[in-house]
Amino acid sequence: MRIDCDIMSLSCSLPNRSTESKVGVIFCIPVSDSEDDILNALSGQNVPHVKRLPMRDRPDTRS
Repeated sequence: MRIDCDIMSLSCSLPNRSTESKVGVIFCIPVSDSEDDILNALSGQNVPHVKRLPMRDRPDTRS
């Protein structure tokens, strides 16, 4: 999988045990992108759910 953002490119691959459930964190996603935008961008990777986490200094704002 490859994701490009304004600052850097990100690529990753699944481990050998790719049939198990995995949880991952992706950084460098613009705050303006909604959870649906991110989920659509990852749809080819069989990602079933996306959740933005609260920002450390601003808990009311999602990162």
